[in-house]
Amino acid sequence: MPSLRFVVKALSTEGVPPSEFARTMAPHPLMYQELPHDPEYQLYNDRLTPVRFADVTADEMYWKVRREVILRHTGELPIEFVGPDIDREAVGDRILEVGRSFGMIITSAQVFRARRIEAGLLNAGSDFDRTVTPFEAGFGGFVDFDKNDFIGKAALERADCACRTWGLRTEGGIAQLGRAICRDGAPVGRVSSTAWSPFLQCGVAIVRMDGLADGPGTQLDVESYDGIMLRGELCTLPMYDPDRLIPRGRLIDIPDQ
Repeated sequence: MPSLRFVVKALSTEGVPPSEFARTMAPHPLMYQELPHDPEYQLYNDRLTPVRFADVTADEMYWKVRREVILRHTGELPIEFVGPDIDREAVGDRILEVGRSFGMIITSAQVFRARRIEAGLLNAGSDFDRTVTPFEAGFGGFVDFDKNDFIGKAALERADCACRTWGLRTEGGIAQLGRAICRDGAPVGRVSSTAWSPFLQCGVAIVRMDGLADGPGTQLDVESYDGIMLRGELCTLPMYDPDRLIPRGRLIDIPDQ
């Protein structure tokens, strides 16, 4: 059988007999904005996310984000529209209408995921959860034991301070989510976020290792989405820009390709 990929397509149910397979999960409220672009959806971390649009390539979307969006947290208050009385479609349409004059386009989740992984921005719920300490997630520098007692302080004082969360580069393919990192055929870590990087020209991932001995520079076998084994190497996060000059606005020499 040739190599195949399977996607979810949004099709009209008008005039079609009811089917138990009509919809697998509720759509995002602004998904209608994607429909004119003939989107393809796939499941990622149990979420239905767009991966392709008919009128823009994955590379074009990635470079739009890579050149024009700075991923950072500056402490500003976000603007969020919530509540049953909010006309979400009107708000979303207005944002797109104004944004077009600035070159705004709709991009798929996968290009933001690739950029997030490159930048070392962890996603709560997948890259870390309540079972992971700040040290294991690489957040040890934010733990201030000089503060007065806080929830979890006593447990953290007893915890190992070593990091178990790293980046992963794979050549020739994308790592499978889950227990896909192996040594001598035995799983030794978990892939929690994964994507393809058009900038680095390799698969990129955020992983959490079982043991403390595996760190940057360690080479391991990684199962891919195609079912083949790839060679991967652990690396530090972020994967480039180690001084974090890009999110601080100090590095603006962003490559064209």
